[in-house]
Amino acid sequence: MTTFAMLCAVAGLQVQKIDFEVRATTVANALGKLSRISGQVYKPEDKLASEIICARAKQVSADEFADKLAEAMQCEWRTTDQGKILFRSEEKTRELEESRIQAQMKYLDKLFEPKRRELEKIGTPYDQALKLTKAIKDLEDRIAEKPKGMSLDGPRLAAPSSTLTTQLMLGIPLRTLASLPEGRMTVFANEPNRAQLPLGKEAGAQINNFELAESQAAGLLPQKRPEGIAAGLLDDIYASVTNPDGVGKVLFTARRQGRFMTFNTSIYSGKGKLRSWGFTSTYQLGDDSFSAERQAGAQVRPAWVKLSPGSVAFLEIANLEPDVSQFEHEVKDKQEGPSDAGMKILLHPDEIDPLSLATTDGCNALADREGKPYVAYLSDSSERAGRLAAEDGKLNLSRFEALLKNSGHRISTKDGWLTIANTSPLFCQIYRLPRAPLGRFLRLAAQAGAIDLEPLCRFHYEAGFPAMSSSLERLYRKSLTDAGVMPLGGQESHSHDSFAALGALTPNQWQELRRGGAIRLGQTPARIRKFEDDWLLQGTLWLRANPSEPIPDLYQQATEFAPGGMPAGAMLRLKLSDIAALNPINQMKLLDGRTIVGYSGDGRGYSLQQTAKGYATGGYYKSWNECLDSMRRGRFQIFRRTDYEFILDALPTHRFTETFSGAAKDVAIKSFDDWPANFRREFEEIFKREFKGGGD
Repeated sequence: MTTFAMLCAVAGLQVQKIDFEVRATTVANALGKLSRISGQVYKPEDKLASEIICARAKQVSADEFADKLAEAMQCEWRTTDQGKILFRSEEKTRELEESRIQAQMKYLDKLFEPKRRELEKIGTPYDQALKLTKAIKDLEDRIAEKPKGMSLDGPRLAAPSSTLTTQLMLGIPLRTLASLPEGRMTVFANEPNRAQLPLGKEAGAQINNFELAESQAAGLLPQKRPEGIAAGLLDDIYASVTNPDGVGKVLFTARRQGRFMTFNTSIYSGKGKLRSWGFTSTYQLGDDSFSAERQAGAQVRPAWVKLSPGSVAFLEIANLEPDVSQFEHEVKDKQEGPSDAGMKILLHPDEIDPLSLATTDGCNALADREGKPYVAYLSDSSERAGRLAAEDGKLNLSRFEALLKNSGHRISTKDGWLTIANTSPLFCQIYRLPRAPLGRFLRLAAQAGAIDLEPLCRFHYEAGFPAMSSSLERLYRKSLTDAGVMPLGGQESHSHDSFAALGALTPNQWQELRRGGAIRLGQTPARIRKFEDDWLLQGTLWLRANPSEPIPDLYQQATEFAPGGMPAGAMLRLKLSDIAALNPINQMKLLDGRTIVGYSGDGRGYSLQQTAKGYATGGYYKSWNECLDSMRRGRFQIFRRTDYEFILDALPTHRFTETFSGAAKDVAIKSFDDWPANFRREFEEIFKREFKGGGD
């Protein structure tokens, strides 16, 4: 090639126009892609490599794009022998960080103001727990008289620990919270140096000696501890913050992830055993930071898209917005504080029927009927409703919904979703439960003779989701696997509620699955954040068909609520959790390429090993005899069947109660004294081993 031709080639390369688009990816990935397309070398300095950007450009040169990127990120380029390096000056870094801190302090102050007013009305965690003590004691007495296997977990664990979270959260300076490291858990401990904190190796925790937590927690208690068997959580708080040996712990955790900040409180015994915890509180810091990208992404003309460094990743499924109109009015614009009915319950606990506390969520289970406060008998009513709704050993879902609605729950079944509105003293929750395709699938399968079973449902009201028994869930999983449909990454990471998304597949998507392709089902957008949890914002479910297993028409017929695919304006809601197993692990791949692993749900197993260990380490049973006495009163039961064996309990370390509906006639409820000898012997051995000699 002549020198002139080489110069022309070089000149052509310099003016080469490219199309370039990246969505919610790291700067390092974006510049790597730009380098591959242009043939030039672009790199970020290390501290910029993980920042998230969204950008799109058409028919521009690589250098033009690079300059625009640097301008949007408030950075500069440095030319070296290794290529062009993107960097940000220390002064500009400090300026941007201070701007971010000030903005988040402003939002935190605004978000915390209703909490400050709420705390003034509710009182300290100790005051709150003390008011409930008498009602709990009455409940225990009733259970002793007429054992029903009801749980006391909610009253002991829910409200006081949650209020402690609020109190500690408000006690930390706003600048301290706004300055938390991104994506890492910060732990504030009253006694951080006394013993090893119960944190995993991957927690990335940094321990701060938060003296305010110690002084506040100690101030929650009077000089003399109250008497009575119903002290429950009071004993925990008291032992944790006033123990003369100083070995108890109150851990307050805070985590900043993108636009969200999450808080929680855990109380540990001196031996590092978890004694109680509060509900996780999550706050959104700022407005929707990717709205500009979404709007710009709709443009089709060759134009620059304004870059927003650090934007939270977003995902367009079908450019859909959720239809929340059917339950937006249920919230009553009171997300920031308890409802009037809930406040009445907190301020006048003497008016609570003690039996209403025997719910999966304790005193937080409050429904509203005809504008009047109504404490829902969730454990009792779900069992009664389930029995009344059972026909020929099978659950009539429509009848069950009607019975729940009659008991005070606001229910909607629009578009195939079962929406249960359930207000509570501390927060308002809206539950959307997929009715399809599970119910119709089982009915069609039974009619076709593909399965022969008696459906059993477990109602888990704390999470607002009617879960199946573990045996039925395994059957459902197997049927899905046999149908050739499974989630990528292994089906053990996802529960049957994820598969309910199959009801929204279009005919074309079904054909894609039949060809072995992978289908991305959806992600909950930020707009629905106030009703859901963080996992829903980050989780994306992919489905892939197994080519060796054809998808039968039977399953495709089970998509009853959207037979033609999702209608315009609809939004698919996924819940990536599995509450049928103990501490299920969800592994989620985020849009920026990172993979996070965490626990989701409050599930449990039914093995003797898990149950005995729970009794031995739960913290409320101080001896073997006390444990036996509790079980003899009926708080530990076995449901026996010819083909299944379920072991149920009311562990103080859990917050829910199970009810099995549509059970066979030969089901027998047995107290501990009536257990088979080998069951009792194995349980005692495990208990005493886990109890480490603490029994008498």
